[in-house]
Amino acid sequence: MKPFFPFNKGFYIPPGIEVNGNFASEKEGGIAGIINGDVTVNAKLTVEKQGIINGEIRVKDIIVKGKVNGNIHCEGKIITLKDAVVSGNIYAAEAVIDKFSIVKGVFAHINRKKENQDDPAIEIASAESPVIPDKFLPDEPQQNWF
Repeated sequence: MKPFFPFNKGFYIPPGIEVNGNFASEKEGGIAGIINGDVTVNAKLTVEKQGIINGEIRVKDIIVKGKVNGNIHCEGKIITLKDAVVSGNIYAAEAVIDKFSIVKGVFAHINRKKENQDDPAIEIASAESPVIPDKFLPDEPQQNWF
């Protein structure tokens, strides 16, 4: 009987495995172990419930079920599921944050690159150039949560 690996087309780092150093992949995959270093995946990455990443993440799309201690730079969509913890800033084009997940940082929206670069209405933002809105909403009265 073959063992079941949910990421048969890419990589999978199982629980109990610890990687010390940077990790890079061109294929999609999942991390259920621990990575102490930066992670670069040019595809979809899933941080499983047992997974812990201590470093910066650069990825196309990401699903976080475990813990990330570092900034996440996502070209596409980030999804944090129940009990996920992100201790760092999130830079993404689209985000779905579960109300039972924890994000200790700020979220910055980046625009996806379009095919037609001649369109003057297209603005590309990056982590180096934060998005500043043209109009600011009026200040809300301070709320006391205690």
